[in-house]
Amino acid sequence: PDRPLGSMAGVKPSHSGAARPPLAGVFDRLGGGSNGAGLSGLRSLSLGFGGRSRSAAAPRGPSWLRLMAVGVGVVWAACVGAEVVAVVGWATLFSFHPLPMLAACVLAVAATMTYYGDAKTEADVQAQRAQHRVLMMGAVGCAVVGMLAIFGNKVQRGKTLVPTSLHAWVGAATMVAVVVQAAVGRMKIEALPRKVYRWHGQLGALTLAGLLAAAVLGAWKFFGEDRRIAGVLAAIGGLMV
Repeated sequence: PDRPLGSMAGVKPSHSGAARPPLAGVFDRLGGGSNGAGLSGLRSLSLGFGGRSRSAAAPRGPSWLRLMAVGVGVVWAACVGAEVVAVVGWATLFSFHPLPMLAACVLAVAATMTYYGDAKTEADVQAQRAQHRVLMMGAVGCAVVGMLAIFGNKVQRGKTLVPTSLHAWVGAATMVAVVVQAAVGRMKIEALPRKVYRWHGQLGALTLAGLLAAAVLGAWKFFGEDRRIAGVLAAIGGLMV
């Protein structure tokens, strides 16, 4: 009773002199701040792909525009996927190759848009990093499913696993880059707060370009002569959006 309030066990004084509850440090570690910004990183993960937290230090960005762009990408991917299923049906392994790969493209684009947002505070940076990590984990998972499906389809049909087309070569090279990026991204997180492997962002941009190029080449290869132009234009239009 004779000790100052701020010196009580488990309670730390805030900058304003008021006592803070014992669990405040836990929330600080979630977001790296003692002013409530810690939870903003978690909130922004569920509020959209705006690339900004709701901290008072950072102005609100056009998160609705980025979310709308991702939504359009999802609709585009669903339409292209439905066209593929309409041609080959559900009962083939091949149909499970383009669908997850399209989902991987959409998630990778969303992750890139989120991470390269205009962060203003440390809480914003941590929120963007969390969003980027979750979205990229989803993209890698979808890509793995898509690759397993096409490998199974080739084995089932007695075809070689060695790439024989430009689409396959670009896709294979991009998947190697995806594996490298996943490993390097994990090492970057473990090395925080040190900044290592600064080329991760540049290789990520090239990897994303490879994913999109493989999608366009896949549309060119899949849609026959009568629908090839329409298929490629649809793919390019969706990627541009």
